[in-house]
Amino acid sequence: MQERTRLDVMGGAAERPLFREGLAEDLRAELERRMAPAADALGEGRTLWLTKAKLTNLHQRCEGLFLANELDEGVFTYGFQLAVGSVVHKAVEIGVYAGDMTEAELADRALERLESGDDAFASYLGLLDPVERAELLGEATRQLSWFRVTFPPLERSWNPVVEWPLRVALAGDRIVLSARPDLVLGGVDRDQPMRARRLVIELKGGQERPEQEDDVRFYALVMALCHGVPPFRLVNVNLQAGTARVQEVTEDLLRSAVRRVAEAATKAVDVLNGRPPQLRGGPWCRWCPRSQTCTASTAREESVESAVRTEPPA
Repeated sequence: MQERTRLDVMGGAAERPLFREGLAEDLRAELERRMAPAADALGEGRTLWLTKAKLTNLHQRCEGLFLANELDEGVFTYGFQLAVGSVVHKAVEIGVYAGDMTEAELADRALERLESGDDAFASYLGLLDPVERAELLGEATRQLSWFRVTFPPLERSWNPVVEWPLRVALAGDRIVLSARPDLVLGGVDRDQPMRARRLVIELKGGQERPEQEDDVRFYALVMALCHGVPPFRLVNVNLQAGTARVQEVTEDLLRSAVRRVAEAATKAVDVLNGRPPQLRGGPWCRWCPRSQTCTASTAREESVESAVRTEPPA
């Protein structure tokens, strides 16, 4: 299974694509040209940060959710799936340099590191009883086990980097793209600098969603702008379903990411400058700060229905 993953998912010994010189400069120029009206409307002294989550909120979810988060109306809190994902990511990172540890040991060590270094995570753990904490560790161990059984051991020569922070400032530093890929493998070809040798792997739990493929395309664009050469392949790994979706990076893929980012910048600035946000209800309403007041909120409807069902008879 590991060999099949190495060949079919990770690219194995397949020839890596050679991108043309000047590609990153062309992508930057096109992106800044498309975002120029938004940057001008943003005005001096203001900076718009765009992340994969903000792009998803603006395009696939709800502009109201984007605005509420941008205005700091909510307080970030962990949920079960997010906590499990954080433990798995940290365990993968530890496992690169501690390969002799079992999955359960890695998960337990990762949880301890997060509890001591992440106040929000520690607060979430403080709300769990021993059984719930064990369930969290059990699910993280299960997902980590599937990853380690399916993927070959991450060799140090592959230059594995977990949650690599990447940042690109555009339009006179008024718009910043910020990305943090879960796992990046590979390095630079010193003989052929434009030969793409990096592989981006995004680890997900829960339901597969179409925007997850957009997430890794955004990563590819940011990496190209940061390093001058994009990755050669993008992989979305669902740790619950045990599946992997692969995308080969091409110039067309990068330009589609440019268009998506530019459109999101336009929407974001319009909303921040006073245009009423387009509201769209969905599962995301459950973590929106405006869930109990928004007219489109499905969480508000669920709350009302629950109140009606539990109201005692007259």
